[in-house]
Amino acid sequence: MQLTISTLLVVLVTLLIGFTVVAGLFELPVMIPSFGIWLVILMVAYTLLAQILKAVYIRINKEWV
Repeated sequence: MQLTISTLLVVLVTLLIGFTVVAGLFELPVMIPSFGIWLVILMVAYTLLAQILKAVYIRINKEWV
């Protein structure tokens, strides 16, 4: 699956809405900056774990699904 510029832009805009006053237009609370830090940490940890488990699966089964 290839990540395109438009997909990345949509993801970034969607995430940024929650950290700005635009969130109030949707009756959402504005997120605090420390939440963004935790969000990035969790996303990186998830990505690394997924890649590690994928490599282990390939090593055991000699092929990907």
